[in-house]
Amino acid sequence: DGYIVSTFNLKNAVEKSFPGKKVIINRNVASMEMMILSLCTKKEESDGKIRLGYFSGSKTHNEDFESIKDVILSIMDKNKQVCLMIGGQIELPKEFNTISDRIEKFDFVSWKKLPQLIAKADINLMPLENTFFHACKSENKWMEAAFVHVPTVATWNTELETAIEDGVTGYLCKNSSDWETKLQKLIDEEPLRTKIAENANRKVRQNYTTYNLEAEVLELFSE
Repeated sequence: DGYIVSTFNLKNAVEKSFPGKKVIINRNVASMEMMILSLCTKKEESDGKIRLGYFSGSKTHNEDFESIKDVILSIMDKNKQVCLMIGGQIELPKEFNTISDRIEKFDFVSWKKLPQLIAKADINLMPLENTFFHACKSENKWMEAAFVHVPTVATWNTELETAIEDGVTGYLCKNSSDWETKLQKLIDEEPLRTKIAENANRKVRQNYTTYNLEAEVLELFSE
């Protein structure tokens, strides 16, 4: 009778495939438990290092990270205080072997431990391949980081553009030059990192929890 999806791009795709069917968007949000775990997570005192965090989950994200590999290598070459945190199961390209002493790796963890892990990062990385499949993904990784006050730099696409306000609640990058410029800006300016993170945190606490169920979803079931 109808469909519930999590993103605008999915909605458009389903409407084209099933004309005449009702399609409702109900965006992915944090459960009450996840929100509480995030709010109880405290940032550690700075040790002078700036950590770029990439929390991939599965090996399917190898190609995503490959898309910003050269940028990360360049950034780490120019900024010796920058370290890389890698969580999940991705395999780092061999070019990172020469700076292995500045890389922290974490195994795949339960989602309940994820807020504490993300909170160790200073900047959250969200690279994506330029495909329709990736444009159908939701902004989960931005949301998870925002709940623990970590700013995100992400690849621009038509979906993330609707969720992340560039320069306000995160940074969106259309090319390698954008990635390098915006990462460097956040590395150089701690107050900016704090400001972006606070803006994002405010937005997710207001809009990305289970008690903010989309009105259209309620209407669909009431019918």
